[in-house]
Amino acid sequence: MNSGNLTRVRGDLVRRLFLAFLLCALMCASAGAQSPADSTAPSPPPRAFINLTANDWGIVIGNGPRVHGLRFNLSDRAIEQIDGLNVTFWRPRETSRGVINGVAIGLLAPAARHINGLSVGTIATVGEASLRGISAAGIATVSEGVIEGVSAAGIAVVGERRVAGIAAAGIAVVSDGKISGVSASGLATVGRTGLWGVHAAGLATVSEGDAFGAVVSGLATVCEGGLHGIGAAGLAVVTEGRVDGVALSGLTTICDGTMTGIAIAGGVIITEQTIRGIAVGGIALPSRVDDGSKRWSLPGIKAREIRGLAVHGMNIQASRRASGILISGIHLSGDVLSGLGAAPVIRAGELKGIGAGLVNLGTRRQTGIIVGLINSTPELRGIQVGLLNHAGNNPKGLRWLPGINFHI
Repeated sequence: MNSGNLTRVRGDLVRRLFLAFLLCALMCASAGAQSPADSTAPSPPPRAFINLTANDWGIVIGNGPRVHGLRFNLSDRAIEQIDGLNVTFWRPRETSRGVINGVAIGLLAPAARHINGLSVGTIATVGEASLRGISAAGIATVSEGVIEGVSAAGIAVVGERRVAGIAAAGIAVVSDGKISGVSASGLATVGRTGLWGVHAAGLATVSEGDAFGAVVSGLATVCEGGLHGIGAAGLAVVTEGRVDGVALSGLTTICDGTMTGIAIAGGVIITEQTIRGIAVGGIALPSRVDDGSKRWSLPGIKAREIRGLAVHGMNIQASRRASGILISGIHLSGDVLSGLGAAPVIRAGELKGIGAGLVNLGTRRQTGIIVGLINSTPELRGIQVGLLNHAGNNPKGLRWLPGINFHI
């Protein structure tokens, strides 16, 4: 697959993900936004509260700003610092600048600038700057800063700066920064600056930076940086950087950089650079040739260089060099092929080692042992065994021979 096709594939995937996340964001926003009806909700005025404390230790009913103990109120406002238990029965009536340390429970949505400890809301849990500890909500767990610890939501966990720890959401786990630890989502996991740890999503896992660890998705795993560890997807694994580790896909693995490790795909494995290690693919898929023409090709395993073991059901192509064990069900080609090559049709500028196929063609040279029905090369340095053998550098009368031909 050429770079133009790669860009179109990635663009289509990103557009679909954007629509899904936009829907999620709108749902979360509708749950957390203020509305005119809210102004009619019953709430005590600021600083109106029943104070059963001594030196701020004890129980407060209403909106006491500082409490070490228990605080119960209808709608949070004017929080400065709560250490202990804070229970609110309505959504906050104003943006909080305070801190809750301990337990924050909201019938709708507990919120503060910082929440440290346990926070639970039937609709949302909001820590404007941070949520640390255990956070859970029926719809969304949200922070404009960081979420650290264990977070769960029916729809989305969103930490704009960072999500760290264990995060689970019915639709999406999203961060404009890095997601590290363990995350699971029904639709997508998206880390703008990277993914670290173990991440799974029903549709897609997306990292705009590097991904380290294990990244698994039902449809596609996409890294705009590199993939270091294990990447798996039901349809495609796509990276703009290098792959170090294991890449598993049901159909396609595409890498702009170098693949090092193990790559297995039901269809094609394509890289702009080098494959080092093991590459195993099934069927070749049609791709438009990127030369301005209207020609199509059928890449199976395709790279500039291949080093190691490459096995494909239909086609292996190395634009420069392939070395190691190369086995293809139909066609094997490269500028230089060295090691053991086996395919019904082998086409190489230079073939070194052992070549086994029905038709073995070397446009410059064959070196080693070549076995097939038809073997042909302008220059032979070794032995050809087949029904018809051609060595262009042999004397006249010995260039075309049945059975066996050689030049030492």
